[in-house]
Amino acid sequence: MRNPVVLVDTREHAEEVIRHIKESGCGVVKTKLEVGDYVAGRFVFERKSVNDFINSIIDGRLFDQAMRLREVDLKPAIVVEGDLWRELKHRKISPNAVLGAQLALHSMDIGVVYTEDKTQTGVLLCLAAKRETKGGIKTPSVKKKTDIKTLQIALLASLPGIGPRRAEELLKKYGTPLNALLNYKSWEIDEKRHVIIKRVLETPYGASSSLDDFIESNATRRLPSASPAAPPDAGNLLETSDGLGRLSSSSTRHRPPQAADDSSRTDPDSSRQSQSNG
Repeated sequence: MRNPVVLVDTREHAEEVIRHIKESGCGVVKTKLEVGDYVAGRFVFERKSVNDFINSIIDGRLFDQAMRLREVDLKPAIVVEGDLWRELKHRKISPNAVLGAQLALHSMDIGVVYTEDKTQTGVLLCLAAKRETKGGIKTPSVKKKTDIKTLQIALLASLPGIGPRRAEELLKKYGTPLNALLNYKSWEIDEKRHVIIKRVLETPYGASSSLDDFIESNATRRLPSASPAAPPDAGNLLETSDGLGRLSSSSTRHRPPQAADDSSRTDPDSSRQSQSNG
């Protein structure tokens, strides 16, 4: 069975601590950690001597580091190495300030562990590694923060046909997402996008149908009419342009003359002959 392993930040130069980690039965792997000085089991540790702990309370570094420890998906803890109360007797800082700092750390769900010296710190780290051996070694990764600007762009970009680039342009023009939405009718976008965005913003919740159905039906209404059929033969054309079903003058004007039937045609000579016989 492999020995538990403690990850040690490459910027941590406490060789005595590392030696006691190994003597306690744990392996050591040096690597660059984003947060903390040591990772052991499910814990990430920030090691501080009592002198450094007091100084970090005075200059505010302690709480900046504490906030960073909270950003990882491991259990954060601060190791305070040495006799804190003895050190306070020689420092111009109220013990109440130190007690208040400890309470603040506890309220942030950050543990504070006191060790007598580097030997005890090494033993502590190896104990933490031995408690969690099934999950393997887990390097802490800082959770990425989502800034307000990214959320604002994502809010407007979620509207149909907008996207991140146009959303950023709208924010530069209107200042805030709220102001941009209140003035959406003046956005410089095509009519189709305006209609769809109006549908999204003004339709009561629960009363809308599928947006895809709406887009499809809207596109159908906007389809161009079919091309007119070729005109019928001029001889059969009946135009009812006056709406009363009468044959229009244009039709009669363009209708070709009908050839006369030979049987119905009257010969002038035969007509005169008939009259003379009568």
